[in-house]
Amino acid sequence: MRPSARFLDASTRYQTTLSKSKLANISEVVIGRKAISYAKDKEKYDHGTVCFIDQSEGKGIPGNIIQYLNEIWIEKPDGSAEQLYAYDLETTRSDPAWISELIKHNRPYKLPIFINTYVFEAIVADLIEREWMKPTMELLESTSKVMEAAAEAFIKELKEASPFHHLQTYLITKAAEVVDALTRETKRRVLEFVEREKMPYTQNHYLFENVCKLRSHRLMDEVTRALPEDNGVK
Repeated sequence: MRPSARFLDASTRYQTTLSKSKLANISEVVIGRKAISYAKDKEKYDHGTVCFIDQSEGKGIPGNIIQYLNEIWIEKPDGSAEQLYAYDLETTRSDPAWISELIKHNRPYKLPIFINTYVFEAIVADLIEREWMKPTMELLESTSKVMEAAAEAFIKELKEASPFHHLQTYLITKAAEVVDALTRETKRRVLEFVEREKMPYTQNHYLFENVCKLRSHRLMDEVTRALPEDNGVK
């Protein structure tokens, strides 16, 4: 496989991995995750764990799922079976209770009635560390190997250097050293980027615009009140 194709393959795997991470699909309904769904016949919301998603959605069927006529059953560890209740995927969402539980059990000591925002920051940081770091480092390592292989292949194809084996070896060694230095510098920058991404922020420009407007209005009010009266107008 050519180096460019290997890099494309590694990049595609990296993108796919991140798109499936818990941080990226925190609201996605997947098998094994707790969910909230609206039961139309009961006219209420039910909480539970997703055991099966219709195969038409492309999610697959676990081995412990039994389909019989229009019924779906799940086999339990003790050998018994339990019928599953069907919900509409359109009215089902991931249950965020795990976030609420973390926040509830990590309330600040001095003011326990207030939510600890640092817990949310810790959740984001932990998810990034656990789900972004490993595939990112794997992509970096794969890219480093591709660059080294490409440099070696290029040097070996140089007709001018082909008669000189020691020169080829020297150039290949130097190229590997350059790639190694680039890899170390890239790793340093990637780690800095990951640390920066652990701090939650928003890219909602409407939020910034509204905050700026509020600040401008407040400043204008202060300036207007500070102006002397003129003909009955402040």
